Amino acid sequence: MAALYLEAIPLLLAVVHTLCDIIVDQAPFASGLIGSTANLPCHLIDAKKQVIRAHPYWLLQKPNQSEVTLYPIKPDEVTRVQLSNEKEWKDMSIFLSNLQLSDTSKYICRISVLKGSESLFKPGNGTMLYVHGPIQMDFNYSHVMCKTQVQMAETVSFVWNFPFWDTLHWEELSSKQQNPDGSFWISSHVTLQGHCTAKRNVTLSCSLKNNMGYVIDKQSVEVRCPAPIEMDFNNTHVSCLNQLQEAQNISFVWDFGPWKWMKGPELSNQRQNPDGSYWIKSIVRLHHERCTTKANVTLSCSLRHSLGFTLQNQSIEVPCTDNNTGGSQPKGHHPVLFFSLLLGSTLLILLFVLLLFYRRRQSRNPRQRLKVHVPYNAVR
Repeated sequence: MAALYLEAIPLLLAVVHTLCDIIVDQAPFASGLIGSTANLPCHLIDAKKQVIRAHPYWLLQKPNQSEVTLYPIKPDEVTRVQLSNEKEWKDMSIFLSNLQLSDTSKYICRISVLKGSESLFKPGNGTMLYVHGPIQMDFNYSHVMCKTQVQMAETVSFVWNFPFWDTLHWEELSSKQQNPDGSFWISSHVTLQGHCTAKRNVTLSCSLKNNMGYVIDKQSVEVRCPAPIEMDFNNTHVSCLNQLQEAQNISFVWDFGPWKWMKGPELSNQRQNPDGSYWIKSIVRLHHERCTTKANVTLSCSLRHSLGFTLQNQSIEVPCTDNNTGGSQPKGHHPVLFFSLLLGSTLLILLFVLLLFYRRRQSRNPRQRLKVHVPYNAVR
């Protein structure tokens, strides 16, 4: 048995050597827009130049389905597949025209080669083609959206790039919605919270990537750096001010935290500038009756879209102390003290009225006050 193994080793080495001499090289990934044409590269590498003749075969491999031959085809069949270079027999690349979302699949290039008198089939590792719709990108204030249509939503995602944003905090919301034909709409929304240092327009971009890290497509949009929220405290009032290019459906939302003694906003307004931009302002007044803390507390306001997206937020520390009119409790207005004084005053008045009534009654019966006690023995 050992001798048989020793005789088989040279044969195995010869087979491996033969396989390494001839290689079918395929690109692992390709992508294309709906309706466009995709190039799927495939090249025959013959290191020792032993191949006399070669014929390409392109196969479509879908999950849980049998392979389908795309090339060559029968004479009466209509195909969207065409060899990219028919004169160069080592270049077996193809063009796939009029791409559809359903063309998203793995394509295998298999070449039949004649090496001397030996006929061999050499397959490539396959090219994953991903067909997608155009990326739709929209910027609305500090809310940015990317959206596109794909065939397989579980293998792709959007990746964002925010250059020049130094203090950027962003929240991402991704979603997918299936269509009747089995395809998906995928989208990603980000809310930018922070300011960029550049005093000019900056470029934001989102890339559609698959789970292997390949970039399928990329889109960019130029946006204006948002102005920071200006927040101010003036004794008993807190104000928030911000400049926007468009102010429709935008408003300030206040967060008072544990400050239950604050109510607002009392005043909100918008003012248009000559350049078309807007100033938006909101003011709240501090009501001190229920200010229980003796330290500074934090008050914040957020610039929010009517759809619920937070564009920016800002915070400020406000004092709540007895030495400050903005946080002290006004004397004589505490409800418990007020009712205690009222009850005490009422009881005193009632007692005074009863005393007057008693004295007047005593003054109307003078005989009772002059009655003298005479001993019984003295009368006899």
